[in-house]
Amino acid sequence: MQSFIKILLLITSLISLFISYSFAEEKTRDFAVVSMYEMRGKTHIYESNRTNTSFKDINVTFALLKSNDPNININNITKHDKKFIPIPKTETFQDTNTTYWLKVDLGSAFPSGRFVYSYADADFTEDSFTPSQALETFKLDGVQNMKFSYNAGVDAQVYYFKLQPKHYRIPFRFVYVSTSDTFYDYIAKDGKIQLILGLIIGLILMAGIYNAAMYYYNKDVSFLYYALMQLFMVILLYTYSGAFLWDEGSYFSRNISFTSIIGILASLFAALFTTHFLETKRHLPKIHTIINVGLVVITIDLIISIFDESMLVKYYILPFLMLPLIYAGYKRVHQGYKPARFYLAGWILFTLAVFLNIFQVGYDYLIIDPLYIGSAIEAVLFSLALSYKIRMVAKAKEEQKELLVHQSKLASMGEMIGNIAHCHPRC
Repeated sequence: MQSFIKILLLITSLISLFISYSFAEEKTRDFAVVSMYEMRGKTHIYESNRTNTSFKDINVTFALLKSNDPNININNITKHDKKFIPIPKTETFQDTNTTYWLKVDLGSAFPSGRFVYSYADADFTEDSFTPSQALETFKLDGVQNMKFSYNAGVDAQVYYFKLQPKHYRIPFRFVYVSTSDTFYDYIAKDGKIQLILGLIIGLILMAGIYNAAMYYYNKDVSFLYYALMQLFMVILLYTYSGAFLWDEGSYFSRNISFTSIIGILASLFAALFTTHFLETKRHLPKIHTIINVGLVVITIDLIISIFDESMLVKYYILPFLMLPLIYAGYKRVHQGYKPARFYLAGWILFTLAVFLNIFQVGYDYLIIDPLYIGSAIEAVLFSLALSYKIRMVAKAKEEQKELLVHQSKLASMGEMIGNIAHCHPRC
């Protein structure tokens, strides 16, 4: 069973890597987007206008506006356009007495045709769309969409969206205007990606459950810590996937504190797994002390995260606390502990994936987050390391058993010779 899981994880990770590169070459065009995300306590605004054929020489413009006038609503906003205050790019969107709006101007050169608006945490002016535009609204993956026909020179080119202030865990799309072909190509590609992500998450979960069962039968705490680490990694990866089972109003939805706590717990059990798997207290006492200090820091930050913001996550300190684990694996390899070879390789690749995820390196070449690929490979290598450890323990027990049998035989022979010697004079 364990070999089957390892093979599946290895195949999945290779497929994920291949698909990531394949999809990255498919440059989706014909769209304009404005999005917003929060980083280090500040809100940042991102705008992009990817052009190819349909959107050639077209500049869809976005304007973020705010007002303290409570009488402005979605129906009379066009009358109050001049009263808006421009929003700086570091706007925190936390003023409860302020209303925020997004103004989208398609421009006079926007072509006629069939288009899709995708938007979230916003509302739009229905009066801006005429019956002739055949407006259709639908929802996909928690994102509102509306499909409409646009006739240049006849239909309205300016639209307004009301924004709802929230903290954003990841870049979130407010308005995304694209051609119908581009939109449905994206949906098809995203479906394939979600399938691969689901396969990776499911297999990592299987590995965690299997090792939890191994702990039950072997009582080796290394298996328990590994299973718990994988459990929280599965939750974290599922959260990153965007395929939420919970609704937008749930505590778990786009909650920075929740994801921070899950990430810290995964790191906590990773460190505990390392100390027991590599037996650092016995073989690496100095490194064991360093890891224990890190465990204390992580535990304190975990308690803080329950009530406030995680400092280790906010300032990207958490991954650096995991570096001593790599050094511990390196030292154990040099001490001749063979299972540490798989551990060291797995932890190096996983740490690299974490840094690529945090600093968003290589995202132009990989559509699938490196964290998923690194997690799958790490699960394979850690499973190999644990399997090797079981093999060594079983071999040591067998040798011990053979030694005991041999000693028993020698004792029996000694007793027999003693008996013969004892009775010889009388014989």
